[in-house]
Amino acid sequence: MYNSYLKYEHNDLNDLDFFQQHQVHKEPLQTLDDRPVENAFALIREDGSLASDTAVTGTYTLTNHFDLYSKHNDIIENSNLPYQNVKVIDEVTPNGLKARRSVQYLDTARDVVKAGDPITCRSDVVNSVNQTWAFQMFSGAYRSFCENSMVFGGDKIAYAKQKHSRHFDPMILLRTANETLQDYEKNSDRFKEWSKTTVTDEMAMKFLADNFCVYPETELRQRAAEMVGATDEDIKYNKKKLATMLVLWNQYKSQLGQNKWALYNAITHYATHTHETYTVSVENKHGETYETEHCTGRITRKTPQVEHSEGGKAYTLSEQHDRSRLVAIIVTKPEFQQLAA
Repeated sequence: MYNSYLKYEHNDLNDLDFFQQHQVHKEPLQTLDDRPVENAFALIREDGSLASDTAVTGTYTLTNHFDLYSKHNDIIENSNLPYQNVKVIDEVTPNGLKARRSVQYLDTARDVVKAGDPITCRSDVVNSVNQTWAFQMFSGAYRSFCENSMVFGGDKIAYAKQKHSRHFDPMILLRTANETLQDYEKNSDRFKEWSKTTVTDEMAMKFLADNFCVYPETELRQRAAEMVGATDEDIKYNKKKLATMLVLWNQYKSQLGQNKWALYNAITHYATHTHETYTVSVENKHGETYETEHCTGRITRKTPQVEHSEGGKAYTLSEQHDRSRLVAIIVTKPEFQQLAA
């Protein structure tokens, strides 16, 4: 059923109608006096309207969502993935220029820690038609109990990526479908090991602070200039975000135990749930504690478009995509791999 204009959940790989309505094509740009603009093309919808204010170049290989996911289906149906019983989530941004298809292979369900709390193999294919995203394929898992989408790191990069250039060939990356199931089985075993690996509160706080809550360098310089007399600790970390991450850590360690698996669930919750608001207690530079709200999303004046789920909760496809990449990279870092009490 359609939850909204932007998200479609179903069980049929070959149902691509949701993406059909977002087809675009390239047309040469011209000036107002009908002179051609060199190496610049407009993106035009099927009804003749302009799809994007930004032009693309002549070397940009336009691959529509419908075409890409059709090719993906062909690969899946010739792979070792059990594709007959699936849950498919198709999503696009409000302007239809970016898309993600998530496929959960329901017959791969496995219990990691306890019965009744399974994960399932999952693959995500991400695309854009306006040069903003490279074509990417993630392999991962889905934990339905908490609705967490998990991306894999480990011995190799967790996702494949290729630019839409003159030599763009999505088939090269789509052929990695067979590795999806192998990665899932390998990481399911790794998750079980993580569930046996103790992580203290102090270790969890330091990991979350240093990997998720440090302000970017440009913001650090600005904060240092504005917060005269503040210590490095006051300036370095986004305290509201850290307090929220610690709420998530406490939530998952109470469910799953004080271990690495719980910490991983906390960070994948952050990547998946970009629509929640928490009331947290933080301390200012004078040592005074106060309560404030922190939203796990990042809606700014520059990105006013907000998608909504059926229940009215806001989330952003772009933010979920960016955070999935962040998690995929962070879990390959020594700081996470060597984490153990």
